[in-house]
Amino acid sequence: MIITATNRIYVFVVLMLLVCFTGCLPKQSQFSTPAGFAVYPHDDAVKTLKAVSPDGVVFRIKTEPNEPKADLSFWKEALKKRMLNVGYVFVRESDIRAGTNPGYLLELAAPVGAKDYAYLIVVFIDPEDNLIIVESAGEVMRFAARRNDIISAIQKIL
Repeated sequence: MIITATNRIYVFVVLMLLVCFTGCLPKQSQFSTPAGFAVYPHDDAVKTLKAVSPDGVVFRIKTEPNEPKADLSFWKEALKKRMLNVGYVFVRESDIRAGTNPGYLLELAAPVGAKDYAYLIVVFIDPEDNLIIVESAGEVMRFAARRNDIISAIQKIL
């Protein structure tokens, strides 16, 4: 296999996404990965769920304190504004549910070298008033092939 500059960029982006994907999970939740994804090894003390598909699409679930304390409508606006201000390209947004909990789904795109990457972010407020943040990213065509499995896994979070 010849390693081209494009392949190096792809590997670098996937590795950077995996390195960046850290955080804590709610203690009482059981999360599953999307179909075809394998859990990425992690430090159990951190309680992070990270997974990757064979074709390099990454998936992460983490929690953050709901600070400043705000409702879902605030986080919808703040998330969208932040991501567009830093240069991501808006693709679509929608409401999503995990069980009975409402959430917000934002899909973005970003050019990386010769390829475009898809970036999906979902935010929920859990029953303990923490933010649950789900992120998934990958090269656009590879991500599109796994999108339904990713959405299905997200809907089973709470």
